[in-house]
Amino acid sequence: MEQELVLDVEIHKELLEYYSALESILDDLRDIGEHRTHFGFLAEYPTEDYCYFKNITQPKKYTIELSAMKKAMDNLHVALFKGLSSEVRSVLDVGCGTGGTMKKLAECWVEKKIMGININEVQIKIARKHCSHLKNTTIIHDDFLTHSFNQKFDLIYFIESAFHISDKDLLFKRVSDLLSDMGEVYIVDIFYPEKLSKCMGAQANSIFDYLTLSTWKKKLSNYGIELVSYVDNSASVARYIKTCNPFSFFLNGIINDKLKNNPHREVFEQRFIEIYEGYSKLHRYFNRQLLEYAIVKFKRV
Repeated sequence: MEQELVLDVEIHKELLEYYSALESILDDLRDIGEHRTHFGFLAEYPTEDYCYFKNITQPKKYTIELSAMKKAMDNLHVALFKGLSSEVRSVLDVGCGTGGTMKKLAECWVEKKIMGININEVQIKIARKHCSHLKNTTIIHDDFLTHSFNQKFDLIYFIESAFHISDKDLLFKRVSDLLSDMGEVYIVDIFYPEKLSKCMGAQANSIFDYLTLSTWKKKLSNYGIELVSYVDNSASVARYIKTCNPFSFFLNGIINDKLKNNPHREVFEQRFIEIYEGYSKLHRYFNRQLLEYAIVKFKRV
């Protein structure tokens, strides 16, 4: 048990560093009002040399690509929230990042109460700043698995955050405890294809832990939460995260400049290597159907 606790602490630390490192190079995106960090659905490349990392680190230079990326994230947003019942009044964003989706929802749904929770203090500070004018939002710096919410929610959604929660059994129980009668759960996540599930598994001590759809279905059905829909968007997401430059291009041309006065430079450089290699691997795996990126919707019945 002591060994497990030590590993949990290390994974928690790595996760905080991962997103803090990412935020340190996204200042130009934040400056122009884009606070979403999730992937998007890209139908076609806007330019021949489209490159995800180049575009997010220098959005003011690559305006055509930035426009396409914003639209791609909008496409995901619409696909996720279309058809949402007007009876949904309370919403929880688990792993809300810097609050980009929360803000978009709160501005469109002024009658709904939107709550976001995140463990990363760097991101929480950004989220609170740009959502401060919204009266229907609440932003919490805490762990979803342990926080006392003192209420239930009509909609709980995870956008690229559920795969960071390694204790899935506790995750399922928390969702059930917090979900209202007839409440809905939306999952935007990475899944193992059923045919490959036996030969693919979570990496030891990793901040990413994927499951198959059948596992999600089985576990949530134990709490009376049933599958509504599963839509695989792997191909369009693979296009979205395409990169056409070696890591040295970003390290020498962009990252070193942004980190020159950062006290966490050495650690963040290591995290950038992991981010770059991880996204490059996802691009290949989505194209080869070794992993799936999907929107999954569940409902309590």
